[in-house]
Amino acid sequence: MLREGTKPDHITLVSLLSVCSRAGCADEGYSNFSSMSKNFGINPRHENYACLVDLLDHAGRLDEVQKFRWSMPIKADVTALGALLGAFSNHGNLEMGREVTDRPFELQPDNPGNYVLLSNMYSREGRLKEAGEVRRLMAVIE
Repeated sequence: MLREGTKPDHITLVSLLSVCSRAGCADEGYSNFSSMSKNFGINPRHENYACLVDLLDHAGRLDEVQKFRWSMPIKADVTALGALLGAFSNHGNLEMGREVTDRPFELQPDNPGNYVLLSNMYSREGRLKEAGEVRRLMAVIE
């Protein structure tokens, strides 16, 4: 695209970040994310932040996900929060997961995916009572 003189947009960079995530090219993806504003004048959107969280999650860089969470210049929407919750769930970090659960439940109370992620996190920690409570909450929304 660049050789042809076509300027990427935020959707192009969502695709690029997704490819980098799946291909295990975390550093390259992070570099592309960082260049959005500087090289292309594109302000990252929620979708770009969610893709970056996914990229770091797949690379096992949970500490960077946590740091990134606090440095986002925009308030995370349900897409980015869902990616954060998924990353913390994938790595079995219940403490970090609990820190981000309230907002996704507030924004999308009917999304069973959030309930499943949180319930599974509790189950993995052996906290079956809490897992059951989350499942009961999910049954109420159905």
